Amino acid sequence: NTFSDAKDQKLSYKFGSLSHADAGTRRQAVEHNLECIEIGKTLGSKALTVWIGDGSNFPGQVNFAKAFERYLDAMKEVYAGLPADWKLFSEHKMYEPAFYSTVVQDWGTNYMIAQELGDKAFCLVDLGHHAPNVNIEMIVSRLIQFKKLGGFHFNDSKYGDDDLDAGSIDPYRLFLVFNELVDAELSGAEGFDPAHMLDQSH
Repeated sequence: NTFSDAKDQKLSYKFGSLSHADAGTRRQAVEHNLECIEIGKTLGSKALTVWIGDGSNFPGQVNFAKAFERYLDAMKEVYAGLPADWKLFSEHKMYEPAFYSTVVQDWGTNYMIAQELGDKAFCLVDLGHHAPNVNIEMIVSRLIQFKKLGGFHFNDSKYGDDDLDAGSIDPYRLFLVFNELVDAELSGAEGFDPAHMLDQSH
């Protein structure tokens, strides 16, 4: 990952990774993702998920537009390293570890990333990465409609990104998400082939 520092890591991700103002730190983060692709090939993987913790904790700490431009440039390098039969999933998160702004903060930004990168780029939806009461099932529907739903991290939340067992807090929301998935499958939605992962740690 590029949201925490490894023991022998040369440069720190404390102030960002793929969007970092320092070119050397961005290069390190890009190389890490390219290495993950090589490891994935050995393991038989067909996708790379990229989530970054980059953001800011107070106004003026980062330039929103420039940070996003740096992120996109770095992600284009990662995307270029994908094998022909692989997909890239970008993952959005409203806050944490940064609490004022996050570079990839919502599904709209995530969709723009997938559009900018190309046909092998998709959006990953983590059920715990949204503000309370956000209509996640509608987000899922929109991404299916525009052929950019890559997959899920299924979990549940009470306050934030809690990583609680899927359906343990809001089972009806999970039902509504699956209702959209079943509808897409039964209607033969073009390009519909989401990856599913249980992402829970409590």
